[in-house]
Amino acid sequence: PEAPSGDTNFTQPWAVGQSGNRTLMGRVEYDILPGLTLHAALGRAKGWFDGKGAGNIALTSVAGDTLGSSAGSAFHLDTISGEVGITGHFATGSVRHQWSAALSSLERDTAYGFSPPVGAVVSNIYAPVYYPEPAGIQAATANLASTMRLPSFGIADTMSFAQDRVKLTLGV
Repeated sequence: PEAPSGDTNFTQPWAVGQSGNRTLMGRVEYDILPGLTLHAALGRAKGWFDGKGAGNIALTSVAGDTLGSSAGSAFHLDTISGEVGITGHFATGSVRHQWSAALSSLERDTAYGFSPPVGAVVSNIYAPVYYPEPAGIQAATANLASTMRLPSFGIADTMSFAQDRVKLTLGV
């Protein structure tokens, strides 16, 4: 079917959602010696959405008819990232080196959940049908669904030749 007008809102008027994000991060650097710098960074972010509305909406005909159900929903993210590293520069003869090495990690827990559905919501994407809020919609509880752990290590050296006209970067 054709897309409905952008002026059409087929969300139920009683649907509500609250979302937010809190983030805290910091980074420090310390010059150990001339040409040698240590750095560290740490961050944490918590994001969430909690709400209720018509969900699991399925298109049931080419005329734009839909079928859904009313329920509560929750989606939460908890992310921690950090890095520690060292950078420096030196020369070997006419070749200048700018190098760095770092350890980093990103960890994210994702949780989501839906309350038991109540009340069918039959509507149409071109001519929405609005219903009073059905009784019995429960708040959803977000349960841990996935955990992601991404540790890494990297080292690189940028070598400058011919009075800095040619540079070569090697890294792992």
